[in-house]
Amino acid sequence: MKVTAEVRDIKKLNSMTTGIIVTFAVYLLLTVGSIIGAAYLKGIFMVFALLFIVLLIPLIIILFVVASKGYNNSWMTDEFELYAQNNSLYYSGKKLHVNYNELTDVIYVHDLGDYDNPSKASVYLTVFDEDKDRLMDYIRENGIRFEEERVVPGRGKYGVITSMDLSINRYRRR
Repeated sequence: MKVTAEVRDIKKLNSMTTGIIVTFAVYLLLTVGSIIGAAYLKGIFMVFALLFIVLLIPLIIILFVVASKGYNNSWMTDEFELYAQNNSLYYSGKKLHVNYNELTDVIYVHDLGDYDNPSKASVYLTVFDEDKDRLMDYIRENGIRFEEERVVPGRGKYGVITSMDLSINRYRRR
């Protein structure tokens, strides 16, 4: 069954994140260097130090805008060929786990990746709208059951929010 699903382009997201981090790190190094230069040499370094400090807020705003656009551009919609076998859903020979979120009326389909951890999934699809209804019918026809989403228990006092929980959210927009 062909289904159109939303998926995250992790390579694009990682390159955008790396660009933002490198830009900010270089800016901070220049700022600290000009402050140190102003402390010892005065003159032109004082002007650079003040300029870098004043331009810090606009730089942060620009980086937030770039990050927001990069986040939105890292999502893509693509067609995937899913098939049912032995009451399970498969894609490219990998058994998929199916979760249905009733609040958002969205189906999440993913493999378990390495070490039975959904955050390490190699494919993580978000199916919605008309394709969700078609996939829902296909799932019912083939006796595939929805599974509870497994979340690794967290550590510490506030163990409700786990690192896995946060990393799964990078695959979801809805």
